[in-house]
Amino acid sequence: MIIDIYTHIFPQAYFDSLTRETSGLGSLGARMKGVPSVIDLDARFRQMDDVGDYRQVISLPAPTLEEVADPELATRLARIANGGLA
Repeated sequence: MIIDIYTHIFPQAYFDSLTRETSGLGSLGARMKGVPSVIDLDARFRQMDDVGDYRQVISLPAPTLEEVADPELATRLARIANGGLA
């Protein structure tokens, strides 16, 4: 089995809220839309299936919320992100 511990994902609802409510993504938002498996779980699972016995430990990519949002917005975005990662 392969366990990949350095994989990032933007849950769709989190990505949408982050790009709509902050300016912190800059050109990263456009680049991420060009990599479907970063946002689209079905695309991610298809890629993983190609590898075989493969698992990922997922986490959010940069930027960190405290860099792009005030405490109230960061808390709300963190809840959206946690729900999407779950």
